Order: sequence, then C-alpha cells, then structure tokens
Amino acid sequence: MPIECSQPADYQILVSRAQERPSAERYGFNLREQVPQVLLSLTNEDAEPIINLKPLLDTVCQQTGIAIGLDYTAQPQPSLSAEEFSWVQSLLNL
Repeated sequence: MPIECSQPADYQILVSRAQERPSAERYGFNLREQVPQVLLSLTNEDAEPIINLKPLLDTVCQQTGIAIGLDYTAQPQPSLSAEEFSWVQSLLNL
C-alpha cells in the first residue's frame, strides 16, 4: 500500500476502512510519544469509537511474555541515536 505522509515518524498505525480502500488513515508517532488513540469502525454504518491501543499492547506484551526474550539494555536493530538510547536506558532505571 503506498503511503503518503507529510511528517516522518518512528512508528505508524494505518487504519484502512473497507469502503475507502486502498486509502488509509495514518497515525504517526515517535519513540518518546504515547501510542495515539485511533478512530476505528467495523462497518460503514457504525459510529467510530476511539480506540486506545496502549493498554491493549501492554496486555499482549504481558500475556505473551515477549519481554523475557528481549535485552532492553542492548541497542535494538536498527539502532537508536545515542540520545534516544540514553532516554530508553533512563526508563529502565526507574
């Protein structure tokens, strides 16, 4: 799916509604920003509730034990800038 975006972002969420395909709404966010809430409808007639994905992602990570296999003290791939990596390390020391 081609993505047109005016602002670069570290991460993005794409919402592609069936009635609007191949277009999609892009929610971009950066490492230090919270995961944005998104509007999501199941059908064309539905009102679009606001979906807060952060608690959902937290639950998935907790229930799957994904953190067990990750070394948060090492640089991820692709690597973060020194400033961003330092910020991540500061979160681990809380």
